[in-house]
Amino acid sequence: IQVREADERTRTLINRLHDVSTATIVNAERSLLSKFGGGCSLPLGAHIERAEGGDARDVFFAPDDGSAVHRVRERGRDPMTLADEAFARIEGASPSEKPALHGTRVVVTREVTVDDPLIAGLQRRGAEVVSFPSLRIVADSEPELESRVLDHLDTYDWILFPSANAVQHFSDRVARAGRTLPASARIGAVGPGTTRALRAIGREPDVVPDRSISDALLDEVRSRESNGSRRILVPCAREGRTVLADGLAEAGHRVDRLPVYRTVGPGDSAGDPGALSGADFVLFASPSAVRHFMELTDIPAGARVVTIGPVTTEEAKARGVTVFAEASPHTMEGLIACVKTD
Repeated sequence: IQVREADERTRTLINRLHDVSTATIVNAERSLLSKFGGGCSLPLGAHIERAEGGDARDVFFAPDDGSAVHRVRERGRDPMTLADEAFARIEGASPSEKPALHGTRVVVTREVTVDDPLIAGLQRRGAEVVSFPSLRIVADSEPELESRVLDHLDTYDWILFPSANAVQHFSDRVARAGRTLPASARIGAVGPGTTRALRAIGREPDVVPDRSISDALLDEVRSRESNGSRRILVPCAREGRTVLADGLAEAGHRVDRLPVYRTVGPGDSAGDPGALSGADFVLFASPSAVRHFMELTDIPAGARVVTIGPVTTEEAKARGVTVFAEASPHTMEGLIACVKTD
C-alpha cells in the first residue's frame, strides 16, 4: 500500500498491516531499478526473497534491444547492500565502489515504510536503517473551540500550519464538516514537508519561510501584517510550541490556537532497545521524538545524534544528550546530509 508522503492519518490506519521486512526489501528493489533508470519503457526486474540465514537476491536485467538477459544472484543480510553489489556486477563496476553510507547503522525513530523520504534517502546512500518507533501521532481536539472555528472558518484572514500533521488532521476535520479551506484566507506553511501536505489537498501556501521553524513563520507573517488587526487560526499539536500563536497575539492579532493532534508513546509498536547496539547515528526529526525515545531507552554507546533543527537540539541538550550535528536546512534532506562517515 502506498500513501501520500504527508498523509499521516492513512499511514497510521494501515500500520497494522505493515511488515518492516517487506518494506525494507521493496525499498532495495526500487533502489536497484532507479540505478538503471528503470521506468515503464525499460524491461527490468528485481526480486528479493527472504531465506534462512540471509536474503537471497535474484536480479534480472534485459537491455532495451533485447539482446541479452542478465541474471545475478547474491546473498547477504542487508537488502540495500545486495542491491548495490548486484548493480556493480551488472555494470562491470568494481565491487569496492561502495555507496557513501555503506556499513553505517542509522537509527530512525519511526517505522520503516516504502514511501518514507527519510528512510528511503538513507537506504539509497547505502545505510543500514534501524527502525525504533518511539511515538505515535493521534487525533486530538477541543470540541467547543473546534465547532466555533469550523462555523466561522470563512472569517479567518490567515491559517498557519506549523507541521504537516497539522495540515492532515485539520483538513480531515474540515472535510468531515463538509467544508473546504476558505479561498479568501492566506495560508502559511512552516517548511517543505508542510508545503507538500498542503499541495496534497490542493492548496498552495502563500508564505513559506526560509528556515523551517515556527519563529521564522512568525517573522514572515508579522512583516506582512504590521497593523495587528487580523484574525488568525493556528491548527497545531497539543503539546507543540506556542511561539507562533503567542507572538501574533502580542502583535495585536486575534488568534485561535486549535489543537488537532498530539504525540503519545509507541504502544505495541515500540522498538527493541537491543537492536540499537552498534548504531553509528541516531536521528531525531522532532522534540517529541527525543522525549519519547529517552523515556524508552538511552542513546546507544558511540552513536552520534543528529537533529532536524534548533528546537529539537534544545530538547536533546535539556535531556543531557550531546548533539553531533543539526540539519541545515531543517528538512529531511538536511537531516540525511548530516549523516557522514568522514
